[in-house]
Parts: sequence; structure tokens; C-alpha cells
Amino acid sequence: MIQLKKFNLLVFIATLAALVTGFFFNEVPFVHLMVDEVSKATLGALKLVSVPLIFFSILSTIEYFKEGDIFGKIIRPTVFYTILTTILATLVALASYLIISPNRVILNNVASLDNGLKSMDSFSLSTFIIPDNMFRPFVEGNIFSVLLITLLIYYGTIKVERSKREFLANLFSSIFAVLIKIVGLITYILPVAIWAFVSQIIFDIRDDNYEITPVLYYFAAVILSNIFHATMTLPTLLKIKGISPIKLVKKMAPALFLGFVSRSSSATLPVTMDSAEKAGVNPLIARLTLPLCATVNMNACAAFIFTTVTFVLEQNLVVMTPLSYLAIMGISIIAAIGNAAVPMGCYLMASTILSSTGASLNILGVILPIYTFIDMMETCFNIWSDSSITAIIDKEVKLGNDIL
Repeated sequence: MIQLKKFNLLVFIATLAALVTGFFFNEVPFVHLMVDEVSKATLGALKLVSVPLIFFSILSTIEYFKEGDIFGKIIRPTVFYTILTTILATLVALASYLIISPNRVILNNVASLDNGLKSMDSFSLSTFIIPDNMFRPFVEGNIFSVLLITLLIYYGTIKVERSKREFLANLFSSIFAVLIKIVGLITYILPVAIWAFVSQIIFDIRDDNYEITPVLYYFAAVILSNIFHATMTLPTLLKIKGISPIKLVKKMAPALFLGFVSRSSSATLPVTMDSAEKAGVNPLIARLTLPLCATVNMNACAAFIFTTVTFVLEQNLVVMTPLSYLAIMGISIIAAIGNAAVPMGCYLMASTILSSTGASLNILGVILPIYTFIDMMETCFNIWSDSSITAIIDKEVKLGNDIL
């Protein structure tokens, strides 16, 4: 997989190249053809891995369901608070999105959905989600039905006897590891894809066919939802449990800063664990809870996926209903929990979900060059959520002295 620093440099070079292409080669038919072909190839690559990536990324988390009194005593509340905080983050994202309303202006250059789905009402959505064939959703790329099948298999797997569960967990994890390697190959073409997407947008801007205002509102919705969740929702939950948010954030500051600059929860994990133990968290709780949270607790990722998927679908003229928002919230929560542990994982997850709908993804080309800042913010806030959950569990489980 491409190194993060090298990838950021390539993104910068690709963006510059796109500016040159868009402003100086707008009248060259061959350049337009190249841009179109690269865009199609990128979308094809995303669609190739989109459904299996989401399917196995979720099922691979089954390996965390293990037996044992102490283990279960810690893991069960970790899973509960992971789901709770992820749901809260998505609700905040919904509120932020509805308040800011990024799609008050529709970008003229965005094509409608290939499958002709313009409105997801209660009847069509229920018909769309529940398949009459187990394999058809995978062939058709119907992400709604695939998620339903995934949850059913997940439930069945954790209910079977231990030996079979361990076999299936190893199988799912192994296949997911293979898919991650394939995703690593696809990341090599992303800088070229950025060049194509941004070039196309510049072509449209020069032809008076593009309005940048909705994208700015979109960024405001993403940033506002994450900041509100980090500074209001999580601190409120901590106060309810009798924990001082200010004291905790001061003690976790080294991990939060490192996460912001490194953009990697897993790379920051040693510092996060050390900071938590210095804050008074029982080492056993810190060493069980934090690695699990770093894998499945992605509050900021859920908010990003919800906002991005909703924004792009509405730009593709999909009429959203309350049930539609609820369905996308559910997808965002599940996708965030099963998010692949790769650089730009949230962006890739949102891209794969959208690619399965047939939506035009040109807007993602605008988002990508400045996604670096969003990724830094998301990583920091995810670690803050991990720390909050760990502090709460330490307070509740009482294996040792209460913190703070």
C-alpha cells in the first residue's frame, strides 16, 4: 500500500496537474477522452471491491466475540458504548445536515442515477432492501440488501458453537485481509483519479456548468457535526457518568495530538494506552478496550459517511424521505463499525457505498484534495471517543480504582 506521506504528495501533484489540464487543455478532445476513461476506470475499480469489502469488513469483527468472564465483562459494555456513541454521532450529523442544507443548490453537471431511482419512499425502499434471492444483491451491487444479509450471517455466526464460530471468524478475517491488499493496489490509481475528477470539474466550471457553493456547505456540515459531537455529546455522556471531561482531555492530550498529525488511530494506540493508564484507567481495561475501540469505534467516520452519501445522492436528484435518512444512517453506522483499517478508510467506504448506487462520483474529486484536514480531525475525535468509552467502562466495571 502506498505510504501516507507519498500519497499526500501525489495528491498535491495530481491536483496541480488537474488545474493545468482544466485551464489550458479544455479545448482538446483527446484530453476530454482521457479524463472520461480514467474516471470510468476508477469507478469500475471501486465497484469491483465495494460489495465484498463492506461484506467481509463487517464479518471480520466477529473475531472479537470471545468467551471468558473478565473478557466479556469488559467487551460487552465496549460494544454497547461503541454502538451508542456511533448512533449519537450520526444523529448529530443528520441534524447538522438538515440545518445547513448543503443541497440548497444542485450542481448542474451531476448526472442522475443510472438505475433511475429518484425517490426512496417507504414502499420502494422496503422492496429494495429485502431480496428474494441470497446472491442477487451481490451481483447487482445492492448495498442495502447486502447489509441485511451481512447482519443475518453475523447474527447466525455468533450463535453457533465455539469451534464453528472460530473457524468462520478466521475465514472472514483471512478473506478481508486479502481484500485489503487489493484495496492497497487501488490506492495507487487514486492520484490519477483525482487528476481526472478535478479536471472534469474545472471543465464544467469553465463552461458555467458548476456551482461550488454546495460543496462549501457540505464541508461546513461535516466539520460542525464532528465538533459538536466531540465538545458536547461525549462530554455530556462523561458528566452523566461522573467523569470530568476537562481532566480527561488534558490527560489524553498526547494521544489526541499524535492522532491529529498522524491520521492513524492504530499508529497512535501505544500512546493512547499509555495516556489512559497514566490517567488511572485499569491496565487490563485499557489493553482490552482501546484496541477494540481503535478498530470498531469510528464516530467521526459514521458522521462523514452519512453526510457524504446523503449529499452526493441528493446531488444526483434522489428525493430523500425520513425513511431514506434512517436507512442511510443505518448503513453509515454499520459501515463505520466495519470500516477497513486503511489510510482514508472513511473516504473509501463512502466511495464504495456510493459506487454501488450508480451515482456520479465527480463531487468526490473535489472533496479528496482537502480530505486530509477532515481525516486529521476525524482521527483525533475518534481517539477522543475511544478514551471516553474507556474511562466510562473503567468507572462502571470497577476492576480497580476509579479514574478521575
